[in-house]
Amino acid sequence: MSPVAAGVLLTAGLVCASFPFAAAQQTGFKTNVAISGTRFLLNGQVTHPGTLAEGMLLNSRMAQAIFDDENPATLGQSAYPDTRTWDAERNVNEFIAALPSYAAKGLRAFTVNLQGGSPGWTTGNTQPNITTAYTSAGHLKPAWLHRLDRVLRAADEQGLVVIVGLFYFGQDHRLANEAAVVTAVDGVTDWLVAGGYRNVLIEINNEADLYYDHAILKPARVRELITRVRQRSGGHLKVSTSLKGGSIPSSDLVSASDYILLHGNGRSASTVSAMVDQVRALSAYQANPKPIVFNEDSTKLANFDAAVAKGASWGYYDQGTNNYHAGFQSPPVNWTINTADKTGFFNRVQQATLSAPTEPPPDEPSPTNQVVSSFTLINADTGQPIPGFDPMPNGAVLALNELPTRNLNIRANTSPAIVGSVVFGLNTKPTYQVENVAPYALAGDSGSTYVAWTPPTGSYTLKATPYSSSSGGGTAGSPLQITFSVAETTPTAPRAPGNLRIVK
Repeated sequence: MSPVAAGVLLTAGLVCASFPFAAAQQTGFKTNVAISGTRFLLNGQVTHPGTLAEGMLLNSRMAQAIFDDENPATLGQSAYPDTRTWDAERNVNEFIAALPSYAAKGLRAFTVNLQGGSPGWTTGNTQPNITTAYTSAGHLKPAWLHRLDRVLRAADEQGLVVIVGLFYFGQDHRLANEAAVVTAVDGVTDWLVAGGYRNVLIEINNEADLYYDHAILKPARVRELITRVRQRSGGHLKVSTSLKGGSIPSSDLVSASDYILLHGNGRSASTVSAMVDQVRALSAYQANPKPIVFNEDSTKLANFDAAVAKGASWGYYDQGTNNYHAGFQSPPVNWTINTADKTGFFNRVQQATLSAPTEPPPDEPSPTNQVVSSFTLINADTGQPIPGFDPMPNGAVLALNELPTRNLNIRANTSPAIVGSVVFGLNTKPTYQVENVAPYALAGDSGSTYVAWTPPTGSYTLKATPYSSSSGGGTAGSPLQITFSVAETTPTAPRAPGNLRIVK
């Protein structure tokens, strides 16, 4: 009997004896995730031993893998272009079919959510689509459990861990009250424990410091639910929650969590690196160190590199545009590795999870002749150099009102064109940005798309140093340093007052 046919609803503290997944503990699973100190283990062995990613769960946000929309008024927003209809079963089938390709590249985890995520055409709270695995009273919907079970089992076959998110800020208003939230938490916990799944980590809610209606899902109280899941599962489920991009969890939240979830949305590589340092500086972390995981960031591979260099797992987040082509979030999603951004991410995962080389590859540039030859001011809207600033002269003045855009970036030009990495220093920050892949951009980039940067007015000292290996490793080449200033308009020379004459 299928879960849908069974028509079973879970209530708090109750798993019906006829529930079809209750026998899963006897069927056996291949993938068992555990935590040892700051490292993740799979089946008792540290992940990716001897590589850059040792002990990590490199991951991707796939929140919509079990997505559905019960609102007829919005359902058409997610229609497939070939059928002009939405199909939740097609979505999960295509996701499951893609899992072997992810695992083959070295991915070891992904995030799904029982209330989905932004479908790409909504913002903020109380989103109009009805995307939730729970009734208003917090009971679980069998169709959602059926899809989740299939995903968990398929992931288990591929050696993949699933970070299961319970709530999303755009849908928590679908639950009538706090009691319904607790009912939902208990129901999911009981279902996972009864099912015997061993490849699951729990994320109570996505970005607890954004928009939630229920107080128990906000930062001041969400630790109550973290503790509840841990205790109710007998410690079987490892639990955490996340905050918005750039937010650092409190010591209380760090203490309550089994692992630390961070989000790097909208942050530079240097900020990602600093976030890891900030968490590790907390007294609660120092008293009980645990894994740090970014499970949502962006397509920016510089952020991947920064996190991995700090020993933190990193999560790819690619929103896409509802076109069944780009991204991994806006439905209908094309779950294949079919774009430059997706390919770049999975290639980087593969690089990080391969055994560390014992000698430089034959095509690695010689460190003795690597130089940063010049800087170029880039129009981030077009990706093209701004005339008059290619190259940027030492002492350049960037008059924002006179440039074609305020969305800027600065590219370091190297010889040879490809080096191991480039480390940018800006003013008092010697490691402002680390770029491992050309173009080497001060504010970061994703492929050929430059991240927009509008520097505040003032004076700047910019230094870029090439290195023979990634993440500022290996041997340093010849750096280049310039100064420049940013103003609203071009400064004018002072005029001599009255009958005074300037003598030069």
